[in-house]
Amino acid sequence: MANELLEQVKKSPAAVAVHDKRAWMSIFAKYHVVEDPVGSTPHVGGLYDNATGARGDGALSRFFDCFIQPNKIGFDVLQDVVCGNHVVRDLNINIEMSPAVKVTVPMHLLYELTEEDGEWKIQRLAAHWELMPMMGQLFGKGFACAGVLTGLTVRMLKLQGIGGMLGFSKAVFNIGNAGKTGVHQMLRAINGGEMSDLMSQFESDAACVYVPYGDEPICPSQVIEKSGIEKIALGKILAAGDTVTASVTIKVAGDEKSGVLMADFNRKTKKIMSARFYFDQLAEA
Repeated sequence: MANELLEQVKKSPAAVAVHDKRAWMSIFAKYHVVEDPVGSTPHVGGLYDNATGARGDGALSRFFDCFIQPNKIGFDVLQDVVCGNHVVRDLNINIEMSPAVKVTVPMHLLYELTEEDGEWKIQRLAAHWELMPMMGQLFGKGFACAGVLTGLTVRMLKLQGIGGMLGFSKAVFNIGNAGKTGVHQMLRAINGGEMSDLMSQFESDAACVYVPYGDEPICPSQVIEKSGIEKIALGKILAAGDTVTASVTIKVAGDEKSGVLMADFNRKTKKIMSARFYFDQLAEA
């Protein structure tokens, strides 16, 4: 099953590279959610769509036309991890908006798949990346970015409307450094075997920790004793919406694995509500 899920997910960058809208849209389930970036207003399919006046994939179609069709997009995949019905890709996205405006966006992509009519389909796509650093790259191009930003604004107004533009801009506000610090402290506590420090990072002991995702969850007070984690090294770390994602190297029962951590926060208390470790690298892109 894991290879089937991964092959289905790989159809997305293949279709994006050649701007094949029909092929790209066909990999999504009837009812689907696209969060790109996480923290912005999701694009939801299968429900009633005001713009088209019908139930269907109108929002997904407009997303493609607005953000994919006008650009050259390349996926530089560092690793793929399959756990349960989830596929996580640790990667950089290279976007050419014009010959003079190119940006590289560090990202973690989460695909949640479901079986529909005997075939695996993407039910949820969550793109974890940070909007402000990407905008910083754009503005760093100087006058070259003026035409790109003008074109993007016009497309967003036409395809997403004022509400869609405001919804996209919500991604500016996220758990940020408070969440990143919380993840650092959680991993430091696990590495040091410090139970009280570990517990202080979670909302409560009712929080779910998956080591890895797909296994039965354990509570924070069981992580040090039951997870089998011996050491965690932290790599790339990103904050998007209420979630912090991080590339990690994990030593579990003497076996070193690379993977991705996803920690969901309560944005008011700045405490972790759930933590999911994805590891067991299956394939390279």
